[in-house]
Amino acid sequence: MEGDFVEDPPDDLVCPVCLLPCKDPHLISCCGRKLCLACITGIQDSGLAEVACPCCRSNEYETMRDKLVERRVLDLKVYCKYKEKGCTWAGELRDMELHTEDCLYRVVSCIYNCGLYCTQLGMYIHERDTCDNRPEMLLQNEIKTLKERVSALEKKCKEKDAENESQRQLINQYKRTISDNETHTQIILRANDEVNQKFISCTESKEELQSLNEHLEAKLHSCKKKHKVLRNEMMSLLRRSGIDDSDDEEDDGLLEVNEKKERNDSYAAIEECSNVASKSVQYKTPLPFELCDDIIFKKQPDFEEEKLSSDFIVPKEDC
Repeated sequence: MEGDFVEDPPDDLVCPVCLLPCKDPHLISCCGRKLCLACITGIQDSGLAEVACPCCRSNEYETMRDKLVERRVLDLKVYCKYKEKGCTWAGELRDMELHTEDCLYRVVSCIYNCGLYCTQLGMYIHERDTCDNRPEMLLQNEIKTLKERVSALEKKCKEKDAENESQRQLINQYKRTISDNETHTQIILRANDEVNQKFISCTESKEELQSLNEHLEAKLHSCKKKHKVLRNEMMSLLRRSGIDDSDDEEDDGLLEVNEKKERNDSYAAIEECSNVASKSVQYKTPLPFELCDDIIFKKQPDFEEEKLSSDFIVPKEDC
């Protein structure tokens, strides 16, 4: 039985087996002594063939619950079992269990499962102020953890913002480069179109010059034939007129001078036709075929094939 009694209990209330005031006392019929129910049950369950009364050693007896003794035992005054820890409570035994549940000096464990064991008074202070697992502390720790996470996230966000700004600048630079490239591409395309147009114009001018050369070749070839015919007719007339050899030599010299003059005039006509054709190509005007015909028919020299092919035809490279 827990607790110290304020006064020693009477002998008639003490169990002769456990030597403590009877708990749930029972009366033995053989000798009239009072024993605890637990003590009687222990003797009967010992397994001995003959179970004798522990007081009078009688083998035949009966037991019955003694309410009077039970009330007297519960009326005994006792101290709190935590008296050594500082509890000053003293009261009847029947109130001992109720007091023990509320005793501030009872050893209890922390309700927040921190592993601490102490008196209920100390535990109250511990659970209120010092326990690391109390809700307030857990909330503070969680708030602290959240603040640290927020700080880390803010730092990370700043780093990401700086990185994003760098990426934006790089994208803007790429956009400017693309815009410049598009501008250069447009310039190149326009230049290419101009080159193509000039090439087409040059091709057309080349074809016109080639046509003019062919026309001039035909005209000069015709002039050459006419010149030879006229010369032959003139020589025939001279022979029929009976001019002597000396006169022939003089006439030959005169003819040579005339031919030289006519050649120079023809060369000048050819150069004039070439200049007219070049100006027509430069200013993109139709080639003056009729003007060239007039220039050529005004002056009709006798051309050799080699001179005609090398000096008169406009070179294709001039286009």
